[in-house]
Order: sequence, then C-alpha cells, then structure tokens
Amino acid sequence: MLNKDKKIKIVADLQKQIEAAPVIAVASIKSLPSKQYGAIKKKTRGKVSVAFARLSLIRRAIQQSKRA
Repeated sequence: MLNKDKKIKIVADLQKQIEAAPVIAVASIKSLPSKQYGAIKKKTRGKVSVAFARLSLIRRAIQQSKRA
C-alpha cells in the first residue's frame, strides 16, 4: 500500500518526466503476454523510458504538468 508521501513523490517524478519528454504515451499492458512485453522492452532499450504507476497518479501528474 502506498502512503501519501510515496504517492506525492511518484506524481512529482512522473511530472518531471512528462515535462522533459517530447512525446508521452499511456498504455495498458494488462492483457499483454510477458513474452511480447519483453520483446518490446528489448527493442526499445535505451530509447524510451517506461514508468509504472496507478492510473489516478498518472492522471494527476499530467494535470499538474505544464503540458496539460
């Protein structure tokens, strides 16, 4: 369980990444098999940054960013 301080830190980190990146994408990997996810990760290694967070925290970070 995430406490309030951890959630605030996650939102702040995501916000910095959003503001620094020229392009952002939000996607669900819920039904993506791990083999395909591994292949995608291998192909994009060093080119993209992948962050995992609750959707509500991602939404909050986007809204608080300068890009919203």
